[in-house]
Amino acid sequence: MSQRNGMSFCVNLMAILWLCSLSVSGMFAQSSPFHKDAKVPAAKISEAEASQVLVLGTVHLRSYGDDFNHDVLDRLLNVLEKYKPDLIGIESLAPIVIRDMVNSGEANSEILKEVGQRTAEFGKKTRASLNVSWFDANAKVGELLESIEVRQKSRELNQVRKELVLHFLSANDIYSALLQWSYLREAMRTNIDGLDADVLDYFSKHIQSPNENVSIGIALATRLNHQRIYAINDHRDKEDFVKVADALSKELENNEYLKSQPWKALYEELTGIQTEAYASGNLLSLYVYLNSEEYVHKDIDSQWQILFKAKLPSGLAQTRTAYWDVRNLGIAANIRRAMALHPGKKMLVVIGASHKGFLDALLAECMDVKVVQLADFVSSEND
Repeated sequence: MSQRNGMSFCVNLMAILWLCSLSVSGMFAQSSPFHKDAKVPAAKISEAEASQVLVLGTVHLRSYGDDFNHDVLDRLLNVLEKYKPDLIGIESLAPIVIRDMVNSGEANSEILKEVGQRTAEFGKKTRASLNVSWFDANAKVGELLESIEVRQKSRELNQVRKELVLHFLSANDIYSALLQWSYLREAMRTNIDGLDADVLDYFSKHIQSPNENVSIGIALATRLNHQRIYAINDHRDKEDFVKVADALSKELENNEYLKSQPWKALYEELTGIQTEAYASGNLLSLYVYLNSEEYVHKDIDSQWQILFKAKLPSGLAQTRTAYWDVRNLGIAANIRRAMALHPGKKMLVVIGASHKGFLDALLAECMDVKVVQLADFVSSEND
């Protein structure tokens, strides 16, 4: 096709799409239109067609250690099950981010050691065992996931799960691999050709972890029979932030306003609520508070606004918040990437509470996204 003919084709295609959009908008004239309170206008679709996302702010439950009582999450999981997400996102480094950080070499090597070394190493070992590339592994994951539905009652299902464990690992998707591994019967979990002994040891221990990626993310995915879980975290901002981290740290340490610990009251309050909720055997009240508008505003003030109140002479307060924005923008992009092939579906994102207000704001600006809240699914009569 010549360039001129190609341009003509594109113009004609746009005209057809415009006419189709008029017809579609007419079809939904009698149904509830999708509205949202945001700067970017809502997509011209019905309410029922909008994609939904619930960002669940969480404390980091790994701090409880091996003595964590998983039963304290039952009522929270019941509420989340009521939401019925089609996708579940967790605060683990996104596979595509790990790929990019590995490929960047020394620039991100130290950061990767802190936030994704295990996943990167397991991925490298498994790719070598299977003799596949990262791209090949992703393609194979797609094929296997397509076939798993038709094999739900087949003897081949367990073999498909074993292959998924290996290819998810090869694709740097450690939590999806762990989810598939958890579906296997005990006797089959240790019988996967190509699975490194270190991976098996990690899986055996981590499946009982209090880490919210497991205790909420995988626990809910199992209840809903999901076949994968979406890692959406991003730390690529650190590549630039490390250049100013030492200077900022010194300035913060010597700042008279910050020496008064203006954040202390909020976190003492939160600790009290968390302690009381855990002692009662039910963390739902903690999560309702963590995800309330009241707490989100207090948290932003106590973590971020204080940097501006401190009046840092260097101007690094704005630098720090800029890199925090970069991270949240990356996380929001990873969430949208996960949602892209699932239009009109529901996604749950389990992530540290400090991200919630920022992600809610960013995702609310997406044209077809409806941001919903935990409180929307909590009823005093049943929960």
